[in-house]
Amino acid sequence: MNRTATRTARGFTLIEMIGVLAIISTLAAVLVPNVVKGVDEAVMEAEGKDLTALAGALDTYTTANKRIPNAAGWVAALAGVTSMSSNKVNLNERGFRRGYYVDPRFFTTTATAFAGYTQTNGRTTAPVSPRIMIVSDLTRNALAAPTTAAAFNAIWDQTAAATVKEGARVRVQRIHLGSWFLPVLLTNQFTSAVGYSIEARGAISLPAVSAGGGTGITRYLLKGSKVSLRKPPFPAGALERAVLVTAPRELSYVSSGGATPVFSWSAP
Repeated sequence: MNRTATRTARGFTLIEMIGVLAIISTLAAVLVPNVVKGVDEAVMEAEGKDLTALAGALDTYTTANKRIPNAAGWVAALAGVTSMSSNKVNLNERGFRRGYYVDPRFFTTTATAFAGYTQTNGRTTAPVSPRIMIVSDLTRNALAAPTTAAAFNAIWDQTAAATVKEGARVRVQRIHLGSWFLPVLLTNQFTSAVGYSIEARGAISLPAVSAGGGTGITRYLLKGSKVSLRKPPFPAGALERAVLVTAPRELSYVSSGGATPVFSWSAP
């Protein structure tokens, strides 16, 4: 019998098999980390797009409803204005819960749990630090939201003290709402009170000022708010005009001048 044929029929020897396995192991050790890294990068890229979409959804929700949700209500709020399900809003691509962090000094100079905000007649002062972060970690559920300004700032600025570190598997979406609250100065130079209203709420009195005065009141309103300006007498005066607040505004009930002055709303 031909010895070559006999050896071929026997197949691989044990030593040859060990050699093949060693080569496969070496290739796996080189390739697998790169494959895993590539998958992680693709997932994080998709996650980044989702977080950007969620930031846009928060803008849409707030503009449409004149509300800012708190940590308990943000998932349902954003799901309601996007094609994303509540589960998709709440969980990232790896199935881990996202975090919704609100600056504890959003409205106050001391740390306070953010209860959410619903605009009524507007704020008399500007927010102190209106910032929100949406945090996603591909390896675990997001940590509990920071309860102090220092802890929130550390994450926002990514200082050494940050409990959440951005990286290959962690993304932080920052949302600054400072430009969402617009100052509106309302003044009345008429001898009697006139009225105004915000959105669909009832008329609010804008008292007369002293002779020659020009002072008024300032209200900080969420962008896109509608302000209805009414004629005297308050509160039954008819609607004169309505304005949409898309930038800081000055709305004044003033005289046209002349021998027989005519008062009306000036809303440049």
